[in-house]
Amino acid sequence: LVHPSSSAETSKFVEEEGAEAGHAASASCGIATVAVMAAYIFALPYVGFFIGTTVFAVSLMRLGGSRSVMRDIAVALVTTLVIQMAFTLVLLVPLPSGYWLEW
Repeated sequence: LVHPSSSAETSKFVEEEGAEAGHAASASCGIATVAVMAAYIFALPYVGFFIGTTVFAVSLMRLGGSRSVMRDIAVALVTTLVIQMAFTLVLLVPLPSGYWLEW
């Protein structure tokens, strides 16, 4: 690895290295997002809408770079509850309750 001698070359070198690292992080984050989505789709009938969506939302917030786990959980719980209430009480559309509740 050769270090550039001038400051202009140094900043260009750092920008190129940062761009490559950002691209790799972006690709791995995209793959992780697709994996979380696939797990959500697979698990939804088993765990139900409320638990599945809450875990899914927290997972996406963490993948997005959020640093506060407690805030992520609170936001996911409130958002999921509002969505569930809107579908079940206002739109009268049942959401999956999960097989574990049917036992």
